[in-house]
This record gives sequence, C-alpha cells and structure tokens, in this order.
Amino acid sequence: MVKTSAARSLPALVTAGVIVLGLAACSGDSAPTPSPSVSSSSASPTPTPTPTPVAVGLPRKPVIAVKIENTLAAYPRVGHSTADVIYVEPVEAGLTRMLAMFISTKPKKVGPIRSARETDVTLIRSYGDGIPFVFSGASAYTNGILAAGPQKNLPHGSVGGYWREPGRYAPHNLMADLTTLMSKAGKEVIAKDTGLHFGEALSGGKPVKSATASWPSAKVSAAYSSSGGYALTIDDKKEIDEATGKALAPKTIIVMNVIQKSSGNRDVLGNVTPTEVLLGNGKATFLRDGKVWTGTWSRASAGAPTVYKVGSKEFLAAEGQVWILLLPNGRPLTLT
Repeated sequence: MVKTSAARSLPALVTAGVIVLGLAACSGDSAPTPSPSVSSSSASPTPTPTPTPVAVGLPRKPVIAVKIENTLAAYPRVGHSTADVIYVEPVEAGLTRMLAMFISTKPKKVGPIRSARETDVTLIRSYGDGIPFVFSGASAYTNGILAAGPQKNLPHGSVGGYWREPGRYAPHNLMADLTTLMSKAGKEVIAKDTGLHFGEALSGGKPVKSATASWPSAKVSAAYSSSGGYALTIDDKKEIDEATGKALAPKTIIVMNVIQKSSGNRDVLGNVTPTEVLLGNGKATFLRDGKVWTGTWSRASAGAPTVYKVGSKEFLAAEGQVWILLLPNGRPLTLT
C-alpha cells in the first residue's frame, strides 16, 4: 500500500516542481523594472491659448448705392446716417460729393440726390456686380462709362421712387425712396467682402482729438467725442440727418490718398471733372477710438477688395458707420 501510494504521488510532485521552476524563471532578470512615479506638482501646466480676435465684414445683405450732394445748398442732408459706408469723393470745381452704401437699412427718404461720376463705377464694383445705383442723371460722357459698368443704373426719370421736396430748390431738392427703388432694381445683390473689416483696434496709435481733410473748395472735419464717435463738420456746418435731427458720429474714418486725373468730362461751366485712381496702392490714415494710425491701402483689380494695413497687420474698423475720404495726393490732412 505504501509503495502504491508513493508511486501515485510522484507525478504530482514532478508537476509541482515544474510549476515552481516556471514561476522562478518568470520572476528572473527579464522582469520589467517599475517606472518611477512622477509627482503631479512637478508637471508644467498647459497654458490657455489667447483667443484670436475674429474680424467680421459688412453685413451679408442686399446693397444699394446712392449719390448724395455735399454742398451747403444741400444742407441738411436726409437719411444718410443709416448708411453703412459713406465715401467722400472729389468732383469738379474743387467740390466733393458722397457715395453712400446702404446695406443694413433702406430708408424711405434719402437725399438730396445728385448726378453720378465715373469714379462711382469703380467704388461700387468692389461690393459686387448688378448693384442698384441711385443718382439724378449724368452727362453724355459719364453715361457712356456708367453703361459699360456692371452696376444696375436707376437714374431719376427711368423708374419711380424719386420726388422733388417742397421747401428746397432745384437741383438740390431731389429725394429718393430706397425701399421702392430696391423693388425696381429686380434681382437683389448681396454685398460681398469689400476688404473693410471690423474688430479690436490695433495696438499703438497716437492720440488725436481732431482731423480735417481739405479739397480746393470743400472741407470735412472730425472731432472725437467721449461717446466714441467723431462729430462731423462739413464746410463749417455741423453734419446732421434731417430725418432724425441728430448729428452724425461715425466710429471710424479712413483717409485714402489717391492719384487724381482729369477725365474727358466737363460740367456746364467748362470745369474738368476729376477721376480718382482706386487700383494699385497708396497711403492711408486711419482714425478710431481717438487715435490715429498711418498705413496703406491696396487693390489689385476692379473686382478685388481693398486691403487696409498698418505695417504687416490689417486695420480693423470699429463697429458702426465708416466714412472713407478720397483725398488727392498733395492735399492737406491736418491732425491735432
């Protein structure tokens, strides 16, 4: 019995020995060495990235362009305080006129409306093709240039939506209903990216209280106020909107120095109509937040946006109405 019992337990002992040897081999030099623990206090925290300011362009809405007189005979002007962008451009006899771009709103009374100039075609083109253009008329020479442009011409007499305002005298009394004229234009055109963007102000800039741009027979002055806008004085009269009775105070003013050339057009007195070169590049002065920056503007083609820069950085306008003054090279811009 003893022999039989020992014989039966031998395989079990051998098996147990193999298991023990196997475990010993597994626990030998080939076993991985535990990694040293890292204290959480020694780890560098991940910095929170500073968000990049997002620049936005003009509203993606239908746009309409309107030519507005800019002389004392047209004072006070009506409805232009709701324009998104107002250009002041030179015309004959050293005077200026406004080209107002209405995107956010379409007032039912704007004026006084006056005649178009060939520079308008290039200004309007940056907003898109087929944009309705409201104006009183044009010379035969200018009409030929307007007809070749991509804008939708809606001169006085061609469609309804115009009237002569009682209490004012011609030709300074023509008013327009932009809601009606938009309906006459047919297809709406959504304003594309013109290169004018809005966002946080660039660093730097020099404090400036006021600025005055001068043409031979016209002047636009802007004085910064605590409200954050620039109170405008045009030809020594405070600029107001007759529709609201309130003063205009754009948040941003851009002065574009441009090359001026003589066109083939002359007014009834024989004065040569100037035209401005808006393709290429030039100096620009930017005003916002009571400060001034000097930089450049550039535009590659008629259909391309205008790029505004201070050094290598894009200039961003403050939210609100923007005035862009086309000032011929050599004309004075006074900053105080």
